[in-house]
Amino acid sequence: MVRNDAIGNDPAMEKLCIERAIVKGEKAGLEGPLKFVPFEINRQTVINSRHMAPEIIWIALQNDLYGFLVSCSNTGPSGRFEPIFETGMNWAYHTLTPPPHEVKKFQPGMGTPQGIEIAVKRCFDAAVAKINRPNLAGC
Repeated sequence: MVRNDAIGNDPAMEKLCIERAIVKGEKAGLEGPLKFVPFEINRQTVINSRHMAPEIIWIALQNDLYGFLVSCSNTGPSGRFEPIFETGMNWAYHTLTPPPHEVKKFQPGMGTPQGIEIAVKRCFDAAVAKINRPNLAGC
């Protein structure tokens, strides 16, 4: 895997790719603001793709839910330098920042004694509240 800042993207074309991808993503109805994020991509994918299309540029965009690998080139049917959205992360690439919905929100973590103590107390309190409901029928 190689980081996006080491794959040899032309800076001016990368900027153009980001601008066009954000516009295309908004037109396609992708929810939440799209922003450029750092990523890693498979080195062999870069080599093979640049062999076929030397001008290809890769970027990664992320909204509130997902990361997208985007490639920009002028090899499409229109002949215009435009973005093609790939699907979510896969074996060929991944973003270096997790989408907001994947960020750990429970602190301290479950791997710590404090985290386990908090989790057990919350589960116990929830169980007591369920058992003590007034409309719970007895057996």
